[in-house]
Amino acid sequence: MKLTRRAMAQMLAAAPAVSAAQTAPQTDAAKLAREQFDKNSQAMASVKIPIATEPPFHFKA
Repeated sequence: MKLTRRAMAQMLAAAPAVSAAQTAPQTDAAKLAREQFDKNSQAMASVKIPIATEPPFHFKA
């Protein structure tokens, strides 16, 4: 396959348009991650753990 300078310039000019089009789904992924986090935090909050439960180690500052 033989590429000319003009063909390469057209491909490089189209690259920013492609990357700009791909930025929209990232916001959807962030929204989905937030929703999943909220759902998981609600599920964890619904579980009652006795106060007597301790971790197997202690944090010391």
